[in-house]
Amino acid sequence: MDISPLSNKKGTKTNISELMEDLRYMYFFIKYKSPTDEEMQRYTRLQKIFDKKKITPEEVLRKLSPSCEMMFMKCLWKGLPVKCSHLFQPTKTSEGFCCTFNSYVFKNTSIYERTAHKYPATPQRQSTCGYQTGLIALINNEVDDYYAAYVPSVGHRIRVSNPYHYADWNAMNILIATRRVNIVSILPEYTEASEEIRELPLSQRQCLYPDEKDLIYFNVYNFRSCLVECRMNITREMCNCTPHYYLPDNGRDPSIKVCNLLDIPCLATINGLY
Repeated sequence: MDISPLSNKKGTKTNISELMEDLRYMYFFIKYKSPTDEEMQRYTRLQKIFDKKKITPEEVLRKLSPSCEMMFMKCLWKGLPVKCSHLFQPTKTSEGFCCTFNSYVFKNTSIYERTAHKYPATPQRQSTCGYQTGLIALINNEVDDYYAAYVPSVGHRIRVSNPYHYADWNAMNILIATRRVNIVSILPEYTEASEEIRELPLSQRQCLYPDEKDLIYFNVYNFRSCLVECRMNITREMCNCTPHYYLPDNGRDPSIKVCNLLDIPCLATINGLY
């Protein structure tokens, strides 16, 4: 990202090291906490820079995040070498941009529209059991490039969830260390409701089939995505904005205000409500 020196209220140029320190506070644009007066000054200063440059905090986060091309050096799927760019794509989650495999969460996702020839229309599945035929990836950790991290550790965090579930805080988290071979096993569990349950009234069965409700931004109705949409609606009502990670890359309503750094105090206030 190219940010040229700007002038503050006193007419002096912004110090680059000071700007980098401010950018470190972008962490709290994802992990909300009530800011101190000093932190709020940093948010205000950063937001003024973004406004003058006509960029959004979301765009800055995207540029600061490592690209999937840089993160993955080699990939195998079902025992065969595959281009990592054909398996992984950047996707929004509750904790920033992640490189995801088999994610079909959002409607109108521009990533799939731009690269429809690379990704299948439905989630991919293994043909047999065993890690040899699963997803194998060689990750470049870029240890020297660490600046701000969620946890005091070097490595990566893997989130495992249903392809149609939004990857929020409830997803299974696995920390993987550097210079290690990490094997992640998954024990699948499939629950199917018979069609006879449809005949019961909603008050009695207390659940919906995926085709009985349409969500605003999510491909398939499920309980997890419904909770996420409820959080989004609560945030809109109480803070008059929507966090960027609840919105797809395109198909947005221009009347919707996307939360920026100045909205962090309100977002932090309601963070514990859901």
